[in-house]
Amino acid sequence: MLVEPAMLLMYRSTEKRSWITDMLVEFLDNYVRNYDPSRVDESLRSVQRVLRDCERKCVVGSILRDMINNPKLKP
Repeated sequence: MLVEPAMLLMYRSTEKRSWITDMLVEFLDNYVRNYDPSRVDESLRSVQRVLRDCERKCVVGSILRDMINNPKLKP
């Protein structure tokens, strides 16, 4: 899976280097919204599938609990 290294970087940098995670999540969000504006919903669903797949394969722990809702990250 080509997503694993980036996902691990985002996940593991959440605690000590939250700015890296913030920057990568912002980049991903901007990319999804600006790459093809007519297909934003489809792109967001694809990103969600990849995140769930990483959790299911135990590449990372709980993305929602450990990363997305982390108080060190920007809202």
